[in-house]
Amino acid sequence: MKLAFRAAVLTLELIERRGLSFEKAFKEAIAKANLRSYYTLAYKYAKGTLMKVYLADHLLESNKLSDIPLRRKCAFRVALYLTLEEGLNEDELNYLAGGLLSSKLIMLISKAKEAIELNETEVIKLLSLRYSHPYWLVKELSRYLDYGELTALLKANERSVTWVRVNLLKTDEERAVRKLEREGVSLEKDKDFEGVYKVLTTRKPLSKLKLIREGEIVVQDKGSIAVVYALEPSPGDVILDACAAPGMKTTLMAQLMEDRGSIIAIDISDERLAEMKHLLKRYGAQNVKLIRGDSRSLPLVRGRVTKALVDAPCSNSGAIRNDPALRITLRDENSVKLWSTIQRSIIRGVIRAVEGEIVYSTCSLSAKEGEEIIADVIRGGEGKCIRPRIKGSEGFRGYPYSSRYVRLFPHIHDCIGFFISKIIAY
Repeated sequence: MKLAFRAAVLTLELIERRGLSFEKAFKEAIAKANLRSYYTLAYKYAKGTLMKVYLADHLLESNKLSDIPLRRKCAFRVALYLTLEEGLNEDELNYLAGGLLSSKLIMLISKAKEAIELNETEVIKLLSLRYSHPYWLVKELSRYLDYGELTALLKANERSVTWVRVNLLKTDEERAVRKLEREGVSLEKDKDFEGVYKVLTTRKPLSKLKLIREGEIVVQDKGSIAVVYALEPSPGDVILDACAAPGMKTTLMAQLMEDRGSIIAIDISDERLAEMKHLLKRYGAQNVKLIRGDSRSLPLVRGRVTKALVDAPCSNSGAIRNDPALRITLRDENSVKLWSTIQRSIIRGVIRAVEGEIVYSTCSLSAKEGEEIIADVIRGGEGKCIRPRIKGSEGFRGYPYSSRYVRLFPHIHDCIGFFISKIIAY
């Protein structure tokens, strides 16, 4: 248990210092902690702590202890979680912390249940603390969602959901599903998209399954799948994928095109394109040409490209349910402002370069990365907006053409949050 505690503390510290995803931080932490057992316990501690991290920090701030060293702060966070959820006492905490927690911090934790009486009169602050979500995000969402729906969304982010799709470039659906079920994977077939399933239970990690390793089954969120279906790729299309890496959507496009036609996949990073090359080979997508480039300044390809996808880099605020590290890394609202500037440049660069149908999407819950971006494009006379032919909620109210946008929400559609729009470029 002591090593599991240490690994959880290191996970939080790596997230805070380097902005890593939860999975990357945890993998590095267990290596540093030399953790050969208690892997599942460490994972539970680290992930559970992130669900309570705002309460822990609130307690430190209320007692003027926010400036303690980061490792001690992370140890306090984990210890508070273990006290609230596992019922650990002072002696047990002292043993696990191994000197990381002072007597004052131990005392504060021991009285945590009384100390964390959330008497906040501001509802937004209360929800932010209770569900460990960035204050700015909860405040923004409160403009568009009533209290009940906002609470349902925040609660839905406490539970991760795994979706998979059958890679029809390499196998057929019935055969692949039978194999998964023999491996002890319980599935629920999706009603909207062919070959897509929600994973209900699994006897062992999906990454250990041969079907996954060999690319016959692809782990891909339903929201990400919906983005590709919004573009409606078909055999013979020439598609520009403007922000292609890591390539999950690219491979689904190739599948829907039956590997006929071509996909011009652009990304600004050599490293990501190298990883994408391996992924394309693994999934059997052969009609893809990889190009290193900046989609903010593309050469004209009008008349040569039939469709384009701009799945723009973003804050990932829609993916909190699948990456709890975002609860920490998204605290600073300035990151959204930075991404929105990049997003405007990319969509305008693509509109200048192509004509025809363009899907613009972000896995973001912020209108700054969705409705506001497309409203600017349409106001500038750069194209018109039509509603994608996929199921989903309308865009946030109060924006032009909000009924023509699609939003996917964790609490409604059981996937990560997405903004999806379709533009006809002139």
